[in-house]
Amino acid sequence: MPRSFPSHSDDVGPYRVVPADREADPIPDALYDVLQSPSLFGRILLITAIRSSAMDAHDAVDPHRSHTPEIELALERLHLEMFMSWLVLPLQRQKADIGIYLNAGPAADRGAKIQQLAVLGERALPLGSKRPERELFVRGLKIVRALLNYDK
Repeated sequence: MPRSFPSHSDDVGPYRVVPADREADPIPDALYDVLQSPSLFGRILLITAIRSSAMDAHDAVDPHRSHTPEIELALERLHLEMFMSWLVLPLQRQKADIGIYLNAGPAADRGAKIQQLAVLGERALPLGSKRPERELFVRGLKIVRALLNYDK
């Protein structure tokens, strides 16, 4: 069954269709998960995980898990785009987005995830980001963590 993904191309409408015969490829499934995530922060973490698994697979020379240069470039751009979208959110929207991310998992994990926000954020920084952007991102996560701890 073909899957539809949001597309930025005007010539095919708002979605592009991935043929059913490509469903065995893990990349479309992973990208589908990223695009379906309700949390922008969650998307950033998912893209980081996809890119990291590709790097690990590349190091292990596993041709079934490695990405083509085109896929890696698309992931890099998507990663930076999601990151920049997070940075322009007002603090209250960032807090709300983190709340969505936290509520997507088990309630028992919530406290640990709150404490790990800055660490997760530091691991999820896109390579193409500039130092002030990276610092703002991590600082914002630390502020959101403090707000969430205060709200307990």
